Amino acid sequence: MHNYTTADPTTAYAGADALVHPVEQVLNLQAGMFRRRQNYFFACWNVRTLRSEAAQALTVRSQHQYKADVADYRTVVTNPSRIRLKGVIHNVSVIAVYALTLDSADAIKDTFYNELQAVVNGTPAGDMLVIAGDWNGRTGKADAQTRSKLGPFGVGNRCANGERIINFEMNNHLIVSNTKFQLPNHNLVTWYSNDGVTANQIDYILIRKRWVSNMRDCRAYRGAETGNTHGSDHVLVRAKLTMRLKANKHVSRQKRLDITKLKVDDTATQFRLDLRNRFNGLQPEESVDDIWKALKKDVTEVAANTVGFTKRRQKDWISSRTVKLGEEAKRARLNGDANYRRLRRETTHSARYDRTVYWHNIATDMEHAASVGDFRKLYQLLKSSTQTRSSVSESIHNSGGEIITELNARLARWHEHFRELLNHQIPPTIPGKNTPTAADLYDCSSDTPSHEEIRAVIAKLKNNKAPGEDGIPAEVYKTGIDELAPRLHQLISEIWNRKRTDGVLKKFTTTNVNKNHMISPEFST
Repeated sequence: MHNYTTADPTTAYAGADALVHPVEQVLNLQAGMFRRRQNYFFACWNVRTLRSEAAQALTVRSQHQYKADVADYRTVVTNPSRIRLKGVIHNVSVIAVYALTLDSADAIKDTFYNELQAVVNGTPAGDMLVIAGDWNGRTGKADAQTRSKLGPFGVGNRCANGERIINFEMNNHLIVSNTKFQLPNHNLVTWYSNDGVTANQIDYILIRKRWVSNMRDCRAYRGAETGNTHGSDHVLVRAKLTMRLKANKHVSRQKRLDITKLKVDDTATQFRLDLRNRFNGLQPEESVDDIWKALKKDVTEVAANTVGFTKRRQKDWISSRTVKLGEEAKRARLNGDANYRRLRRETTHSARYDRTVYWHNIATDMEHAASVGDFRKLYQLLKSSTQTRSSVSESIHNSGGEIITELNARLARWHEHFRELLNHQIPPTIPGKNTPTAADLYDCSSDTPSHEEIRAVIAKLKNNKAPGEDGIPAEVYKTGIDELAPRLHQLISEIWNRKRTDGVLKKFTTTNVNKNHMISPEFST
């Protein structure tokens, strides 16, 4: 094990939650959600490999740093893949590709372009089509025959694979966006050979010709780091497009009270004192709606001021030392320093050590939770660490106990099951046995629930449960039971006497109230 000093996690970049796999996430909760804005950034990058967690984390960090909304990280996968984004007026289809190298057989290249053509043919004609990836070919600058497909700022001389790219463009009315913008040479070159001399432009972002005016910029960025041990000979290529995607419906997250602080005696005492003082200064309300609104407002405000709300904790498993080494490796690569590969190796080793420390801490927390009997926390750690969702088995048995695998046979078996379950015969009515007698009738009380009954119900509430429509957890009711029981008794008494609910209380689920284990015949829900 490397002798690295453990540093405090940094939150200067997107990081992973402490209870998930050590793969980097974006801190912003809206990341990956398209909003109604004009400019979006599409990127492609041949990163060589994403096998290690360090490569994944540092690559996503580069994506976050260069503000890429849609990114394709290709290794060596020749099958094209497509995603479709919903827009306000027109949708956007993005296809990611990895073309065959120049020395590959022509038959294999033909197969690749036939598969890519099939994917393009399956894209709606009205979509904004973007095709990005490593094409392994040089298109060069535009000439008299290709000026409608290429720009005047290509790099290198055209090769056989470049001819294939141009033919594919002409058949599908596409344009290579990399060659349309006059930029410095380091923003045009996308691939650097290991000899340190050879450099070419072989990664392209193609766009359908009718949408070329939406392409505002397309350039290569040498500063992006992948985090691999040996790095990547390709650089990040990012295009800036102007469009209007359909906005997501904003769903506000309900704030949760930090009820764990109520376990402290001083905090619980202060909560009860503040709640009592708030109730003493209240004016009596007349309607049921006003009584509930005042009660909910007071309880929520006092609890928020006393215990506050829980915060979404984001802990990065990569230490600040690893981030610093990554920055040093990037600067060394850009400056051509001889210690570039040494810094890259140290970055990878440091990231591996951080990952080991992360899982060691998770295992320690699990052991501690099991030793003290905190099975709730133990279950949360196990669930978040595995990241596997329980799936329902689709295999069922027929009436003879044999397994059914075919879809039509399973549907027929379900039809048979529910037909037998729901269409049973009604038992015959026997005079004198099915007729209720006076002894079978219950003499139940329909009086208003007492104060003691309200306290008993509050005391039986279960902890660690999600709150209802009011947003007030059960722990708050149980902590302030002496102050809340009279108020709730007043509210329930008003509802009981009026035999109906009004206003906001209609959102609540009302159940029959049992009196001495009997159901009141006068109160209806």
